[in-house]
Amino acid sequence: MKPSITGLALAGVLACVSAQAEEAPPQRLKNLKIEDAKPQEGVFLTYTGYETTVLELKGGKFRYWFESDMKGQDDPAYPLTGTYTVQGNVVTLANDKIYQPARTWTVLTVNGTPSLWRSDAAKLKDTFVISDLAYFRRYGQGSILVPAKQGAEDTWKHRGAPTIPVPKEE
Repeated sequence: MKPSITGLALAGVLACVSAQAEEAPPQRLKNLKIEDAKPQEGVFLTYTGYETTVLELKGGKFRYWFESDMKGQDDPAYPLTGTYTVQGNVVTLANDKIYQPARTWTVLTVNGTPSLWRSDAAKLKDTFVISDLAYFRRYGQGSILVPAKQGAEDTWKHRGAPTIPVPKEE
């Protein structure tokens, strides 16, 4: 007896569901310490492979870049610029072209690493899940930015990916 297409499709669905059921849910690292921190100037980024955010804070002014695999016709030209204000450990960007939750950032440390948490992410800090602290320190996590190792333009150009050293001309 030949298997039917419906039978093969059902077997495939069951295999996928079974494989998902066996995957362990992401675990929060033990001893993950998240604390309020004082805002600081610098370049911050997150890179997920699907989206990149770069934010530079300097002298009361900011530059902001964002890119996603979900491009829209009305995406603005980046960087967006403006001034920012600080109240406690919250930084607010003054530019109406920025997506509303990304106008407000809460400054927290994660096991000593400074980070900027988008307003919607900050509400979830008590349930924040991280399984690889080294990766987090280098790339952030979605709506959480971490300090960049390069200037704003280079960080944006390379979207968080490692750069290839260019030999000096002699």
